[in-house]
Amino acid sequence: MKLTLPRILAFLLFSVSICSQAAELDLARYKGKLVYVDFWASWCGPCRASFPFMNDLVKEYGNELAVVSVNLDEERQDADDFLKEIPADFSVIYDPEGGLAKQYGVRGMPNSFLFDRSGKLVSRHDGFTVKDPQHIRELIDNTLGKSQ
Repeated sequence: MKLTLPRILAFLLFSVSICSQAAELDLARYKGKLVYVDFWASWCGPCRASFPFMNDLVKEYGNELAVVSVNLDEERQDADDFLKEIPADFSVIYDPEGGLAKQYGVRGMPNSFLFDRSGKLVSRHDGFTVKDPQHIRELIDNTLGKSQ
């Protein structure tokens, strides 16, 4: 096959579209901060309850904590509709293929992970109930070295 400019451009455009669909989460980008990563989907009832809590974390901990959520809906519109109803004051990564979920071993939703300032996993948490905010805040405070 003869390589022509149109064929090369078509290949490059196709390659870029494939790469852009793969979700990425680079914890090194948040070095020096604690990172709370939460996997969720629009159909998940407990996820609805966790969003106001994560918004509160952003306000309470400021620059000490980065909150990053990973949406696993197959259709981006489902996530967008959810976010119109319950806005996020934190980063949202779209992972419709579930690559990050597989990488993190997500067992259900919501599923959250707390990483320390060096990127080391401190805690993994499955689900979200009314008792969880206090427990999660204690984990964050302990990891930050704050006394209760």
